[in-house]
Amino acid sequence: MMAHFLDTAKHVSSITLNFFETGHGQNEGDNMHSVVERAVKRVGDIILPTQLATVIRMASRNPYHVKELQTSDVSDWKQLAQERRVLRVRTSEEGEVIDWTKFMSIKLMKVSPGKILYKTSHLQEGFSTINLDLNRRKSNPLSGLLVRTIERPKISEAKYNDLLSFCSGDTPVIFHPEHKAFFEGLPH
Repeated sequence: MMAHFLDTAKHVSSITLNFFETGHGQNEGDNMHSVVERAVKRVGDIILPTQLATVIRMASRNPYHVKELQTSDVSDWKQLAQERRVLRVRTSEEGEVIDWTKFMSIKLMKVSPGKILYKTSHLQEGFSTINLDLNRRKSNPLSGLLVRTIERPKISEAKYNDLLSFCSGDTPVIFHPEHKAFFEGLPH
């Protein structure tokens, strides 16, 4: 995703992501998650996913801005990663075995489109390099590649039937007509 952005950006020449040491970082996102988690517990039953937006928005004294996404807003980055063969490279140019879970910093540069630079320690001086070996390919896999929008996810027939069982019977858990319609309309 970063490589695709960098390839299409006009005024960005590099991107660097730095990660916290495991267990040594707390940021505003962690605090927001905690605040939202407490708000969800206070509210109780949430029947529809759309109800979460209101709970999240009102979880804090200063309401959070919530951007509700549609399925069409989500892109299939797995397809692009497969095209780039990102996970097929097992060793760095320096001969190190690549373990993505140990990365502390990742850097991509527009001038080196086939390379991912990384560090496994914040104390490491220079970056190690993953070469995606674009020179062996006939063309740049990013050129003209459209990131596909994923289809609305489908659930299994068994899951669908389980959810519908909440809407029927002697004592249905879900009885509001609009809520029932949501579950009946789930793709399966």
